[in-house]
Amino acid sequence: MHPRLLPLLATIGPRLFAALTVLAGLVKPGYDIAEQTVSDLAVGDYGWIQTANFLILGVALIAFAVLLRSRRGALFGFAGAAVIAAAFYETDLAGAPETSHGATHNMLFLLIFLALIAAFALHGSRLTALAVFAGLFVFVMFAGDVGDPLHDVAGLIERVVIAVPLVWISVSAAKQLNAVAPGIRRVEAANAR
Repeated sequence: MHPRLLPLLATIGPRLFAALTVLAGLVKPGYDIAEQTVSDLAVGDYGWIQTANFLILGVALIAFAVLLRSRRGALFGFAGAAVIAAAFYETDLAGAPETSHGATHNMLFLLIFLALIAAFALHGSRLTALAVFAGLFVFVMFAGDVGDPLHDVAGLIERVVIAVPLVWISVSAAKQLNAVAPGIRRVEAANAR
């Protein structure tokens, strides 16, 4: 395996997830970025874009876990595997009756965020863990359900909760990618002689 593959996947995956989420929101008729969650993008017209996007993000998180090569990294791998699993369980739109698929999707995403919070706490990034926990708490308690006082901005709150860990992961992976690059250039130069 090429030494740059894992850090490259872990660097680009979260950025691609953000870009594809914006694209999916632009092409989905009637989608409200302020109120609706990113999981809502996987329901109905053009839902395949967001479903594929979840798969890409899951692979990126697993790549990051392998890159870390530690028990702490296993939590990122668990989160990645749960994102992949959640891609196969369509969420229930706000206000719609709850289905077993929607309940499974929601449970998986709760597990994803709890695994990320634990991973950040164990990885020495307690501020990131606290920020994700606080954002998740606000979303679950005050925004996630129709009738909640912040439901009109649930989509925006969720995007912040998602962005915090993904920025941290992407930046951390980019640092490892940059650290690998000089060593590869030295090996390539030696092989060229």
